[in-house]
Formats: sequence, structure tokens, C-alpha cells
Amino acid sequence: MLGIRLASADDVLALRPDFVAMQPHIMGVIGPYDDNSPADYEVRAFAPGLDIHKDPVCGSVKASIAQWLLAEGIVTGDSPSGKEPSSAAEDA
Repeated sequence: MLGIRLASADDVLALRPDFVAMQPHIMGVIGPYDDNSPADYEVRAFAPGLDIHKDPVCGSVKASIAQWLLAEGIVTGDSPSGKEPSSAAEDA
């Protein structure tokens, strides 16, 4: 799986993937929300090689990204903001 970190949640939401070019990759994309948002991060998952073009509530991708962010020291494992992760599908 590829993990891609973008500058903002808006950048993640603006993605319009080319699924043909992405074959056979599986990728998770994350970007932070600003401080006034009810969520800390926007997460989207794409797995066109498995015929899954968008799975924004994929728990395995969120767990993988969380481990990556913990290992890099980007997050600490606690959420002082009390915010929950978000995804485009959950907000729809």
C-alpha cells in the first residue's frame, strides 16, 4: 500500500484519481483539517487493482495510516482535540 500525505483535507477531497493509471496500486491519502473542523484528518482510500475505486471508510487503510503517522511522530496516539477521523462518505 502507498501512503500519501497532502497539505490539507481540501486537497484530499479535491482528488479526481485516474484509476487506469493507478493500476495495480492500493493507496491511502490523508490531509489535515484546520483547527476549526470537527475532524483532525480527511482520509480516502483507492484500490483500483482490486476493482475498488473508492473506499473512504476503509478501516484497514485508516489503521495503516495511523501506524505510519505514529512511527513518524506526526501524531502521538492521543487526541487532545477530541476530534474524530473523517471521510467524505461519512459526511454525505
